[in-house]
Amino acid sequence: MTETEIYDRHVAKEKLHTEVHTNVSSPGEGELVAVVRGKLDNRTLDHKIRIRENTLEEAYNYFDNGELFESGQWREVPNHHLSDDGKRVISGQTPSDHGESTIEEWLHGTPVPNMIDDLTELWVDAKEESIRPD
Repeated sequence: MTETEIYDRHVAKEKLHTEVHTNVSSPGEGELVAVVRGKLDNRTLDHKIRIRENTLEEAYNYFDNGELFESGQWREVPNHHLSDDGKRVISGQTPSDHGESTIEEWLHGTPVPNMIDDLTELWVDAKEESIRPD
């Protein structure tokens, strides 16, 4: 299998391994809430999540055979924001479609289930972009 080959979704789900690491704050990164790490064969993806100035932000690090090939920039998590006390995540675009959960519930309800798409689609896009000549 080439590094950019697309997986069958069902096969990928069976092979996918995910870990959630919390309490991983480090200097200069804001309040790093968690790193959701997904592994699929030679592919690894770290989905980093932090709170900075009461805003929920994310960045992705992509690895191929353990080597970092792309480190994404921090950006606000789309369609998600924090409650006024900073302890709950409010998801949705409008009041009629929003849901509210603790940060821990949100981690397991959004980034973890999305890891299959992140490793089978976003990873491929990042890899192809990294090898494309300028």
